[in-house]
Amino acid sequence: MEFPVRRRQFYLRQLFLSATPFYIKFSVLISVGRTNQFQGVKITDTLSKQRDVESGFRTINQYVVHQTLGEGSFAKVKLVHVTHRPYVLFAMKVVHRGLNKTISDYLLSPLQPDQKQEELTINTEVAIMKKINHPNIVRLFEVIDDKSVNKLYMILELMKGGSCYKIGQQPLNEDDARSDIRDIIVGVSYMHKNHIVHHDIKPDNLLRNRRGIIKIGDFGLSSYYEDMTAKIRETKGTAAFIPPEAVDTTNYPDGYLPSLADIYSIGATLFMIIYGHPPYNLPNKYDLYKQIINEPIPFDSDENKETTKRISSDLRNLLEGTLEKDPLKRMTIEQMRQHPWVTYNGTIPLPDEV
Repeated sequence: MEFPVRRRQFYLRQLFLSATPFYIKFSVLISVGRTNQFQGVKITDTLSKQRDVESGFRTINQYVVHQTLGEGSFAKVKLVHVTHRPYVLFAMKVVHRGLNKTISDYLLSPLQPDQKQEELTINTEVAIMKKINHPNIVRLFEVIDDKSVNKLYMILELMKGGSCYKIGQQPLNEDDARSDIRDIIVGVSYMHKNHIVHHDIKPDNLLRNRRGIIKIGDFGLSSYYEDMTAKIRETKGTAAFIPPEAVDTTNYPDGYLPSLADIYSIGATLFMIIYGHPPYNLPNKYDLYKQIINEPIPFDSDENKETTKRISSDLRNLLEGTLEKDPLKRMTIEQMRQHPWVTYNGTIPLPDEV
C-alpha cells in the first residue's frame, strides 16, 4: 500500500509515538542571575541588557533578539537565539504586565476579579504553561521578569511552520487534515486529563514545527478546573469557534461542561481546514451568533456543496458529532480518539497518553 510522502512520514511518526514510553527533552539554557524552577520552567528575576558584540543585535540575558515574528494588542513575539549558539533558536513573547506586579504574582497568586483582562491573560498563560509538558503543546522554557519596564519575556519553543491554516490558503486534503487533527486530539486529550480546558482552539493557535507536528499554543483564555464535571456559565474564545452553549448561556441556566466547548472548537477548526472557512463566518458578530445557535451545519450551502460531495462519510460524521449544537449529544474527546476517520478505521490508533 503506497502512502503519500507526508502520510508515510506521519504513519512512521505515529508508530514511533505509540512505541515510545517517554520523551527525552532538553534545552540549552545559560544561568544568569538568581533563578527558580517551577516544574521545569526557569524563572529569572535578574536581567542583563546589552548589545551582542558579534551581531550588534540587542541581548536580553543570554538571548540575542532578532526580528518580530508576530504582534498582538499587548504582546510581541520575537525570534531569539542563545548567545554564541546561533543555531539554538526560541520564540520570545514580550508581554506588558500590570504595574507593580512581580513574577511571583503571576505564578502563585489567585486571579483577582478587578485585574485588567490582559493581566488575567498573562497570569493564566504563565501559570498553566508551567504545569504542562507534552509533545503536542508548545513548550515554555523560561520566564524573565523585567521589573524596570514592567515586562515579562516568555521563552517559548520556536514553531517554524506557523499556524496550521490561514484564510485564503488552499484547503487541506483529508489525509493532511487527519494528520493535523490527530495531533490536536492527542494534545487536547492530555490537557483535559490534567484538568485544563483551552477555550480558544482555532487554527491561529495551532502551530506547526519544522517536522510538521502540530502543537497547541496561546493559553491566555485557558482555565484549570479542579472538577471537570462542574459546569460554567461564561463566554470565552474566538467568535467563529465558540459553541452555542457558550454564545448564549441563558439557554443553559445550569451551565455547560467546559471540556465540550473545546470539542466544538476542534470541529470548527476541522471544518475550516477542509472547507477553507469556519462553518459560520458572517462579519457581524450578532448575526454570526444567531447562525451558531440556530442554523444547521452548512454542508449544502452554495459555497460548500462541491466540497461536501468530495469528503468521505466518516469525515462528515466526525464533523456532525463535534459540531453538534446540543452539548449533551456532542462527541467526547475519547469518542474522537476512537473515531474511524481519526484512526484509519482502527488500523492506526492514536498513541497512548504520555
